Amino acid sequence: MNEISNRFCLLEPDTIREALLLGHAIAPDITARQFSATSPVLFDQSSSETDDGVIWNQTFRAVTTDAAVLQHKGAKLYPAFFMSDGSLRVIGTHDSVPTISVSPSNGHRYLVQVTFQAPEALIL
Repeated sequence: MNEISNRFCLLEPDTIREALLLGHAIAPDITARQFSATSPVLFDQSSSETDDGVIWNQTFRAVTTDAAVLQHKGAKLYPAFFMSDGSLRVIGTHDSVPTISVSPSNGHRYLVQVTFQAPEALIL
């Protein structure tokens, strides 16, 4: 069974926007900053009805000990997490880039979090 791993990366919009627009699979760019979480990345999504139709509320959370993640606080980047088969799942759309939230957690840990509203569910 394909499961969410503890590896994630933060992708620059210019490196993947066209692939998102065309619906192509995303591979991490060699310049993408990759991180290891202390446990599997948490990803949750649920649908809700709006006047414009169904939207998907998506939440990404990961805790890392890598302080380098602090430099991305407030940045507009695509968060992506690796699945156990090595494939990548990206949060965001070609025309809407999430804002990365980073806050200190217990000890020397940092919580990376994104909430995003997407027009479609992310297929795991």
